[in-house]
Order: sequence, then C-alpha cells, then structure tokens
Amino acid sequence: MGVGISKVLPNLFVGGEEIIVMESYSFFAENNVTHVLSLCDSSVPDCLPLTTLHLDMVDSPDYDIAVHFPKVVDFIHSARTKNEGIFVHCKAGVSRSATVIIAYIMSALNLSTKASFEHVKRCRSKIAPNDGFMRQLILFGREYSEELHKCLKERYEYKDLLIMDKKYVKALERKCASNGTVSNDTKVPRRTEVSVGMSSKNQD
Repeated sequence: MGVGISKVLPNLFVGGEEIIVMESYSFFAENNVTHVLSLCDSSVPDCLPLTTLHLDMVDSPDYDIAVHFPKVVDFIHSARTKNEGIFVHCKAGVSRSATVIIAYIMSALNLSTKASFEHVKRCRSKIAPNDGFMRQLILFGREYSEELHKCLKERYEYKDLLIMDKKYVKALERKCASNGTVSNDTKVPRRTEVSVGMSSKNQD
C-alpha cells in the first residue's frame, strides 16, 4: 500500500516512509521540497537542510488527530505561500498523511470534506483514512475548517495560490471525468518514485 509519492497540489506531495528508509533524498532537490512533515516514527535526519515538523501520530480510530490540524495546516501553508515544496508522509501514505492533507485542502481552499477527500483520492487512489479519522474530518468540516480558512487568509496573502489551487483541482476533476476514471494517480516521475520494487505489506 502507499506505493510511490503523489502530487496533490503544486508544491504539495504525499507518500510513505520509503524515501526516509531508503535515504532517497534527491527527491527533495528535484522537486523544490524544503519542508517535510513526518507523521510516524520515521523522520528525515537533522543534518539535511530542511525545515521539518515531526509528530509521531498513531493510526487508530481512537486517536485525536484533529487536535493537530491547526498546527499542520499552518506548517504546510507556510511553505507553499513561499513557493516552496513540502512532503507529507506517514508509514504508507494511506491514513495519517492522507487525513492531514484532506484537512489542509478543506482549510486552505475552503472546500467540503467530500470534495477534499475526492480530490486527494484522484491524486492517490490508495488513500484510506481510518473510520475515526473520517469522523473527525466530517466534524472538522462542519464546525472548524471555515474558521481556519479565515485565519489563513488573515495571516497569509495567498490569493494567487488559492486561484491556482482551485484551477488545479478543477482540471484534475475534468480530466478524470473525461477519462471515465475515479483516480489519475498523479505520481511524481519514476526517477523520484522511491518505492518501486518495495513490498506493499506495510500498513499505514
């Protein structure tokens, strides 16, 4: 599960820990990645010239992942508003990282839980947030994401980025619709698809 690294928005990538385990750090330079958000026990070495945030989350329906949403959303947004890339990962790029990316899209683009989930699913067909995480995303969409969107607009000037992101989402939606597919699996080029040949037995 979680094979490869997927592009979700311009300068926003999601994947598993393979890049860390295999030390395939050329991906960062090749894709203008300056920030890494690690959501499991694996993280990039401190010696690398990267801005990092490491939160060792638990992939359990009972885990309160929503408490981290404001912090991780701001961390992702701070990179992207500077036109710098960010890589978000957990163990397999299926549950924890997908949940955080969905929360980010809900907040930054002011989209619904359903629309945000569907976009990430188009980019990475293997995502599967656990039931508890999905319940938290639904509640977040009902009560908090719009407020966080307003906070981001007050803190950052990102009108152009917002327009670009919404165009990206719409373009991918149209592409999948015209192809009659649910997912486009927008993987990064094979030269940086670091998990090729690895076992798919890892759980998120």
